[in-house]
Amino acid sequence: MLVLILLWLLLFALTFTIGLGFLQILRADCLSRQGDRLIIALWLGLFTLAWALFTLSLVVPLSPWVGLAVAGVLMAIAFSQTQTRRESLTLLKNLISLPWPWKIAGVGLTLATAFFSAQGIIWFDTGLYHYQAIEWLRQYGTVPGLALIHERFSTNSSWFALAAPLNFGIFNAKITACLGGFTFLIGLLQTAIVLYRILHKTEQFTDWFLGLAMFLIIPTLFWSSLPFSISPDQPIIFVTVITAWVMLIILDKRTSSQDQSIMIPLILTATGTTIKLSALPLVVLTFCFYVLNQSNTNWTINFNINITHQINQYLKLIFKPSIQGALFATILISPLLIFNIFTSGCMLFPSSLFCFNLPWSLSLTKVQESYQEIKAWNRWIGAEPTGETLGWVQPWIESERQFAFLILCSVITLGLLLIYDRKIVIKGKYYVIIMGTAGLIYVLTSAPTWRFGLGYACLLPAFLLAEYCYRHSRKRILSVLVISGTANAWLELTSPSFLLIFTLTFLSIVATYFYQKINRWQFFTVLSMLSFLIIGRHYLLTYAHNRINVKIHPLFPPSLQETHPPHEFRALQTHDITYFVPTDGTELCWAAPLPCTYALSDENIQLRDPARGLAGGFVRIRQ
Repeated sequence: MLVLILLWLLLFALTFTIGLGFLQILRADCLSRQGDRLIIALWLGLFTLAWALFTLSLVVPLSPWVGLAVAGVLMAIAFSQTQTRRESLTLLKNLISLPWPWKIAGVGLTLATAFFSAQGIIWFDTGLYHYQAIEWLRQYGTVPGLALIHERFSTNSSWFALAAPLNFGIFNAKITACLGGFTFLIGLLQTAIVLYRILHKTEQFTDWFLGLAMFLIIPTLFWSSLPFSISPDQPIIFVTVITAWVMLIILDKRTSSQDQSIMIPLILTATGTTIKLSALPLVVLTFCFYVLNQSNTNWTINFNINITHQINQYLKLIFKPSIQGALFATILISPLLIFNIFTSGCMLFPSSLFCFNLPWSLSLTKVQESYQEIKAWNRWIGAEPTGETLGWVQPWIESERQFAFLILCSVITLGLLLIYDRKIVIKGKYYVIIMGTAGLIYVLTSAPTWRFGLGYACLLPAFLLAEYCYRHSRKRILSVLVISGTANAWLELTSPSFLLIFTLTFLSIVATYFYQKINRWQFFTVLSMLSFLIIGRHYLLTYAHNRINVKIHPLFPPSLQETHPPHEFRALQTHDITYFVPTDGTELCWAAPLPCTYALSDENIQLRDPARGLAGGFVRIRQ
C-alpha cells in the first residue's frame, strides 16, 4: 500500500504540473475555479504523458530511463511558465488549509483505494494480454508483426506505454494496478470537489452534472474488478464524462477568442483514442465543437436575408479551424495508427478497414474473425444462441444488467429532453445529447458492453437529474431511483439483498418527495448508502471465488506470480520461433516469459530479422 501511495503522489504532482502547463498555454481563463482546473489538469497531464511515451515506443523500448526523460522534459516545459509555478504553490496552500474533516476524508479514500489496489489482480484481460503487452513495450518497444503471435497485441494502448517504465526491478509485476487505482482515485477526488461545493451551496449546474455522473459510474466500476487492474477502459469511461462536463463549462464561461480552452476536449479525446478506440466518436464531436466555437459566432440562419450568402460566410469562418482541428487530431491519433500498421498491418484493427498487404500483416480472414469474436464476446458468454437474429439480446441483458438499465434510462431521458426542450435553458445541452446518443449507438452496433459504453450511457440521465437537483425540484427523487437501480441492477430479484435495497430505495424516495426539508448531507448520505451497501460484500466474495485472501499488504502489493502461481508453460517451436503456451487449460499468460500465447494467430511465421531476435519482429512465410 505504501509504495502505491507514494507512486500516486508522484503521479499527482507530475500530471497536474504538465496539465497546468497546457492550461496556461491555452489561456484557459474560463476555467476560473481552482477545483475545475485541478481536475482538467490531472486528465490532460495523464493523457499527454501516456501519449508521449506511446509515440516514443515506435522507435525505442520504454525503459525507466526513457520514462524519466519524457517526464522531465514535460515538467520542464510546464515549469518554465511563471504562472504554472505560482498556481501550483497556491493549490498546495489551499490543500493544507482544508478543514480537518475533509483532510481525514481524503486520507481515508486514499487508504481505501490503496487497500483494494494492493489485492491481487483478477481482471481476465490482464492475464490474457495486458501485462504481456506492457512487457513487449518495456523490453522491445513496437515490434513489427506482433499480432502474428496474439492478435490482441494489436489492440494495444498508450495506457500500457504509461505503465511500461514503472515495471522494473523490485516493482516488476507488483504495481500493475497502480494506474488503475490512480485513475479511480482521481474519480473519487473529482467527486469530492463537486460535493464540497454542493454541500456548501456554492455549486453551479456543472457540479451537479459531474457529481451525479460519478455516482452512476463509480459503483458500477467498483462492482467489477476492473478499477484495480491495468485496463484502459476505466480512464475512457471517466474522460467521456469529463469531456461533456468541460464543454458545458466552456460554453457557459468563455467570452474571449484568445481563450483557447475549446481545444481541451479535442486534446482529451484524440489522446484518449490512443488509449482506447472506443473514444473515436468523441473525437468527431469535439472536432465539431472546436470548429463551431472558434469564432464565437451565433450559428443561425436569418431567412429574411440571402441564405446562400449566409452559408458562404459560415463556410469561410469554419474553413481555417476545420483544417487546424483535423490536422491537430490526426497528429495526436497517428501514433496508434502507425503502431497498428506495424503490429498487424491494419490501421484500425480489429476493423478490416485500411488493411495493407505487408510482410507481417495478419490475413484479412483472421482480422475479420477477430472482430467477430470481440463483437460476439460482448453480446453473450458461452454458446452462441440459435434461432432469431436478435437471440443474443436476452442473454446480453442478463450479463449487462447495469448497462441495460442505464440505456433504458438514457432512452427515457432523451425523450424528456426533447419534449421539454424549451424549458431546459443550458448552453451545450445539444452537445451532451448528441454525445450520449451517438456514443451509445456506436457501442451497441460494435461491441455492446458496459466497459465501452458506461461513460456514454450516464450522460443523458446525469444531465436531466442535474437539472432537477439544481432547481431543487421534487423530481430530484428520480436521482435516488436511477442511482440505486444502476448500482444494484446486478442483484437477483429474489435475493434478500435486492429486497433490502428495494425497500430502502422506496423509503428514500417517499421521504425525499414528501419531506422537502431533507438537506444535502442527508441526500448524499442516502445515495452513498444505496450505492455501496451491498457492493462491498460482493467485492469480497469475488476475491474469495478466485481463491485470493483479501488482506492488508502494508508495503508492496503481491506480484502476479504470487496471485497467480506460475503453471507449467510448454515451449513450442514454429520454424525459428520458440514460444510458450499455458498448460493449465486457460488462455492466460500473466507474467510468463515472452513470447507467450494460448495459440498463435498464424502458425506459418518466422523471425523477421534473426540477428535481432524478438526485437526484429515476425513475418508470415509466403507460400
